[in-house]
Amino acid sequence: MNKPVKQSDLKVVEPLPLLDEEKAPAIARPSNIGPDNADDFDWSNDDSIILKEQRATAVYKNREGEIVIRQRCWPDEDAILFINPDQAVAFMEGMSKRVREG
Repeated sequence: MNKPVKQSDLKVVEPLPLLDEEKAPAIARPSNIGPDNADDFDWSNDDSIILKEQRATAVYKNREGEIVIRQRCWPDEDAILFINPDQAVAFMEGMSKRVREG
């Protein structure tokens, strides 16, 4: 469940200045990014793609204090994993180890 945000918790952030096209480096201009012809971009087979599509994934604690990892599987039911709080660190360390090992 989301907890309410107090006004005092909010921080004012200054907006970023607008980009001055004449002073911007050439690499920042969209016409210089990607293949020579943007119409030739192949989303199914291009080396420059570093993140493939990913199912939406949420992590939160339920009322019992369990860590819940929930992944959207629309139109089917979501996939849900429950981790006991006393095993959360072991779970995360084990997962990190498996990811690093490849």
